[in-house]
Amino acid sequence: MVKIKALESQHPSILRRRSPGLDVQPPLGQRESMSDNLVLEISEACKNAHTAVMAEGGVLPPRLFVLRAGQLLGYVALRPVYVGRDAAEGIATMSYLAAAAEADEVIGVWETQDLAVACDHVPLHPGPGLNLLHASAKDQVLYRYPYREWRLPGQTRDGLAKAKPQWLTESSAVANPSLEPAIEAMVGMCWQPFEVESTDMVNAAAAYLTELGYTVELTTAAAS
Repeated sequence: MVKIKALESQHPSILRRRSPGLDVQPPLGQRESMSDNLVLEISEACKNAHTAVMAEGGVLPPRLFVLRAGQLLGYVALRPVYVGRDAAEGIATMSYLAAAAEADEVIGVWETQDLAVACDHVPLHPGPGLNLLHASAKDQVLYRYPYREWRLPGQTRDGLAKAKPQWLTESSAVANPSLEPAIEAMVGMCWQPFEVESTDMVNAAAAYLTELGYTVELTTAAAS
């Protein structure tokens, strides 16, 4: 599991309210900001988490990190899903947390082959790789971390094969890339209104997603 608390401690609260027409920034990937630093930290945290999960015979589930004003509010990880339509809908539903938080940026993370198998489509990229998408409502930047899978001795208690990734050369960042349909739907829904009768939209969304089987963690900034 990504250490949200560790990331949060490195980014104390500087939450600012957005003013319509005044929040003009360069495209993602062309500026130095707290959110850009978070991209690097989250990528390393997710690579480490993926390595640990592979050693137990699994793959890091897709997850969505939610940011507002350069501040990490929390993340949601995918619930258990069936192959096909249920997986695609499950991934898209992760957007509820971002919509409820009125996020201005999100960071999506998923594994290429795992997503293709879950959603029952041809992989968008050859070979295994962890993907990190830094997105706003206007633009997106994709970072890919390909790896070679090596088998480890023995099996897990459930009979699963243990493995570890040998991380290869990181691919160049791609602006406004082609995306898998489920990821494209998830990102697009992040900016839609989240309609629920509650004075605390973020926690309401978190409670709803948790009830559905998602893993949700919020930082203290989510209450601001």
